[in-house]
Amino acid sequence: MNHNLAVQAASAERRRQEAREELQAGGQTLADLSKVSDRVSLLLAAIRMKRISRVSAVQGVLDVVESLRVGLFGFGESERYTLVVHEARRRRLHPIARAAHPAIPNHGRVWSFGQGHVGEAVRSNQLMVSGDIRHTAAWVRNPSTEAEDMRNYVSVMAKPYYRANGMPGGTITLTSGRVDHFTKSDATAAIAFDTIANFVNMV
Repeated sequence: MNHNLAVQAASAERRRQEAREELQAGGQTLADLSKVSDRVSLLLAAIRMKRISRVSAVQGVLDVVESLRVGLFGFGESERYTLVVHEARRRRLHPIARAAHPAIPNHGRVWSFGQGHVGEAVRSNQLMVSGDIRHTAAWVRNPSTEAEDMRNYVSVMAKPYYRANGMPGGTITLTSGRVDHFTKSDATAAIAFDTIANFVNMV
């Protein structure tokens, strides 16, 4: 009887600790999103005054998100990541802004609508979340870079953004080198990513 009570008490305490950690993570995420929002406001003002281009503003959004990636998405300081915005041009997605771990080379890949998770996000018109893209139908093999791709691009989130006329403007994609870093579309990291995609859409 006492053993069962001890087990139940330990289980309850573990749930309370997990709840506390989730609340703390949520609070940090909100604080970091507020910082991104402040930067977006400044960038929008700079665009209106014709001091910077839209592409420069998009890069500015990625730069501040990159600096806050630990709190926003749960990255370790040394973990591999990429954050890329692609622009839609004639049913092809061209990279226009990028932030990434320095060890990951920039290949400047262009994707067709429906190709890979980048293109599939546009085709399906939804947020794509995968814990390990290497074992999905959307994985695209590049024989010359396969080994590094398998190491660098594991978990992924990708979401389309739209132009004023409702047509796809492009995608924003976040990758992690950690298995199951992103697994749930309602997780804190996914909610933060969804908000970042909306910020990119504003620029």
